[in-house]
Amino acid sequence: MYQAKIGYTTVTWAVAGRSDWMEQGMRDISALGFRAFETFSNTAMEYDDPPGRFRSLLEELNLHVACLDKIRSVYQDPSQTEAIIADHEEATRFLLDHGGEILMTVPIGAPDDAPRWTLEDFKVVASTLNEIGKRTLDMGATMAMHPHWGTYVQSPEEIDLIMELTDPRYVFFAPDSGQIAKGDGDPVAIARKYADRIAHVHLKDVARNWPELREMGAALAMPAGYAPLGTGTVDLKGFIGVLADLNYEGWILGELDQHDDPKGSAEIGRQFLTEEMGFSLDI
Repeated sequence: MYQAKIGYTTVTWAVAGRSDWMEQGMRDISALGFRAFETFSNTAMEYDDPPGRFRSLLEELNLHVACLDKIRSVYQDPSQTEAIIADHEEATRFLLDHGGEILMTVPIGAPDDAPRWTLEDFKVVASTLNEIGKRTLDMGATMAMHPHWGTYVQSPEEIDLIMELTDPRYVFFAPDSGQIAKGDGDPVAIARKYADRIAHVHLKDVARNWPELREMGAALAMPAGYAPLGTGTVDLKGFIGVLADLNYEGWILGELDQHDDPKGSAEIGRQFLTEEMGFSLDI
């Protein structure tokens, strides 16, 4: 039976808005039996005051930090390139110091009516990502690009362009089944197309009422429109089937961007991962 490394992300707790959301998310994730998780690099680094506080929490909860997310980078602005690279290097050092492996980078958000990146913008972005990826690899970690709703890399065409322009030696792919579907893409087809560059995976489902929400004016740049794993419309089994065919042995992180009951929705996700898909949570 196919087995990957399984964990869960803290983003559901972040959207819920509690000031202690990361720690609460980690505690709930651990209590549900997950042994690995993912969170935002800036939040983890801010939490680590005094130094050692984050490590102590990892040890207390017996959790492994699989991945840290570097978000909201304005890659398309050449005047910010050096600062963006330095920020990613700082996050990578923190990741490695705490036993992590994957630095996931996410573009800056964009309202639905914002002009999309031009080809020249994409070329600047690709150059910056290539340099970040090379330095991350030299440091001992892997940098993966994460397409996301409400950003400049969300549609199948934008995914294709950034993958075409970036160097596969340095820039890897972190597909998200729900993000791709919400951006009107086919998660199974896109995962298959870029299978040889997948270094990290988010497993997410889309709510059955998302088309109605969209018709009513819901923006892509909002966390609504998702559903606990196995209760929505995404072909999660087909998506995982691509990973199984690839014999992908990296991380698959369950995720839900918004829910009134973060722990309860994560419990539904755990049941899907373990009972429906047969994954072990041991790492």
